[in-house]
Amino acid sequence: MCAALMAALHATAQITGNGYYRVQNKETGRYIELIDNRGKIDYVTTTVDLGALQTIKGFDQVVNNPATVFYITDMGNRNYNLSGQGCDLYGMIGHYLELKKLSSGAYRCSKTINGVLIYLADEEGDYSPGMVVTTGQKTRDWYVIPVAADGDNYFGLEPEVNARQGKFVAIYAAFPFAFASSGMEAYTVTKVDRGMAVYKPLDGTLVPGATPVIVKCAGSTAAENKLNLLTSDEKAPAGNLLRGVYFNNGSNMHNNQKAYNRETMRVLGTLSDGTLGLVTADYAFIPANHTYVEVPAGTSAEVKLVTQAEYDAAIASGIGATPADTRVAGSRGIYAITGAKLRDSAGQLGELPAGLYIVDGVKTLKK
Repeated sequence: MCAALMAALHATAQITGNGYYRVQNKETGRYIELIDNRGKIDYVTTTVDLGALQTIKGFDQVVNNPATVFYITDMGNRNYNLSGQGCDLYGMIGHYLELKKLSSGAYRCSKTINGVLIYLADEEGDYSPGMVVTTGQKTRDWYVIPVAADGDNYFGLEPEVNARQGKFVAIYAAFPFAFASSGMEAYTVTKVDRGMAVYKPLDGTLVPGATPVIVKCAGSTAAENKLNLLTSDEKAPAGNLLRGVYFNNGSNMHNNQKAYNRETMRVLGTLSDGTLGLVTADYAFIPANHTYVEVPAGTSAEVKLVTQAEYDAAIASGIGATPADTRVAGSRGIYAITGAKLRDSAGQLGELPAGLYIVDGVKTLKK
């Protein structure tokens, strides 16, 4: 990050009330990232398990990373609770964090355990990622910087998919948000059927917290796709087939990952014809803050994203009906429309997600 931007960030690095912040180490320049929701305190040895935290270097690594955004709540008497990624500090370790502002504008983050004052510090060194530790004199000072769309410490999305319909990214964040940049739109997925997935614009301008969505971006950079981070109790919309993952921490002590199944999961991508769709991924685990859709085993590797009107037109024209019906006609059990057998008995339909199936040779729509 350039020196001018660093200076601008640090000039505004103070807690001005409850709100969204990033926490950056004054010495190393690395930012704290929440990669897990587990932690504990050993009251006998007065040690703290900080495996849920790591530090990463570079604003380009945090600008679109929900794990680096914390909602800080003033609990009084210099005690603060930090929330992020669907969890909070007090819920993890049963304590708040004590923050003391220094004349330099940085803060000391500490906690007194059995009479012992313990400071949060960063590992020394210029590498990334690093570890949050409780030792080290040089690295125990932190800048606490407000996140704001109209400032230098903003949150913006970077597109991951460039399709014929535009540039898109899928995101799962704990915080509610609205679009600060014009030309952006959020979508949910409401149906997967016959090699198609129906996606629809989210109602209203607010994306509720913990809502996995597909976002159409306004441009190619985070600066062109800024978000306003909000506070709201609005619930995630019903009927959304997108699922989200907060964590992908593969460490031995804090393993917290969602395994990716090529047979039953699809993720946002570009189809072979260049259009937007759900595709089979190459990774072993779902990346943190990403989304996926569960599909029946036997679903094609590429699922085309369509509007409801496009789906209705395809159904009216009989797309996908004849081959599957012919292949499994008269067969016992439950089949995908591709002809792949899913269950041995019609009574097992309740085990499958909503969609179109061939049940004992009869086309059946499960809602």
